[in-house]
Amino acid sequence: MGLTLFSNFVNPNNGSFTDPANMTQLWRYLSANLNPAAGDPGCSAPNPTLTHFCFISPNAVDIRFFQSSGPINLNPGETQTIVVAYITAPAVDGPWIAGRGASFDLKPGLPATAAALAVGGGATDSLRAIDRVIGAVSVKDKNLDGVIDQNEVVTVPRSLLNRGLVAQAVFDAKFLLPFPPDPPEFFLVPGDNQVTVVWRASATETSGDPYYQIASNPTSKLYDPNYRLNDVEGYRVYRGRTTGDLQLVAQFDYGGTEIRDYTGAFNYGNCAPEIGATKDCPAEITANYQFPGDTLNRPVGAASYVSQPLTGDVLQIPPAAVCS
Repeated sequence: MGLTLFSNFVNPNNGSFTDPANMTQLWRYLSANLNPAAGDPGCSAPNPTLTHFCFISPNAVDIRFFQSSGPINLNPGETQTIVVAYITAPAVDGPWIAGRGASFDLKPGLPATAAALAVGGGATDSLRAIDRVIGAVSVKDKNLDGVIDQNEVVTVPRSLLNRGLVAQAVFDAKFLLPFPPDPPEFFLVPGDNQVTVVWRASATETSGDPYYQIASNPTSKLYDPNYRLNDVEGYRVYRGRTTGDLQLVAQFDYGGTEIRDYTGAFNYGNCAPEIGATKDCPAEITANYQFPGDTLNRPVGAASYVSQPLTGDVLQIPPAAVCS
């Protein structure tokens, strides 16, 4: 169902869309059933039931916001769950904010409607500076239905908008995230002043990591071509009196294992192809990216890779980081 309505409301002395006076008016606010005859203010956004916006304050005042989802019908004893994600991200740098002084005020305002945005591949660009700061690259009503949905927004990786899409993908996957391997069955054989630990292979060695089904899908926002289906690298034996006080006794690593690096996730030097830094990238990594036309800067097909053996200390580089 998603977000039904988002709106600001302000202190009565600071604007027109003021705090609700009672529970009845609050319900009208949340349900977008505003009634001017009952003293309700008007929305600054057109068609709030379509755009899901009502009032956005243009001024820095004593302000709150609300968001609502519904309506939801509940039978006796029935429950429903609403999931809310709080997302933060740095601003996307560019000419839209470059060289601005401390007095620069980037107001929120209302986004352009689908009719005003470029449609069907047109040349019109109605994106505002704040749209680009939060990560919008292009927004087009591709199916010409008069509504912009999340699949029609191209975003900068790791921007605020992109992280919103990632959060939605996590929700759509029912919070299926990377799994640690299943613990193996183990047995203790007591001896003379010693104990022998015997274990069976983890079930994950044959079943694989369930998250791989999502991470291996190029159309998913959670796509990671480096993610492995069979990711049991070895076994560790710990000893301790409590789970909070365990010491590593022994470690047994499989030999000949590797990670196939398609994305430049290892320390090659000046290599972060997702932000266009390719000076020290191996040719196999660069070949997986399109420049400069790929505004997403993400692997396309991920056909070639650099084999990284899993021996000793393995150092991986966070996305968009460059080591020189």
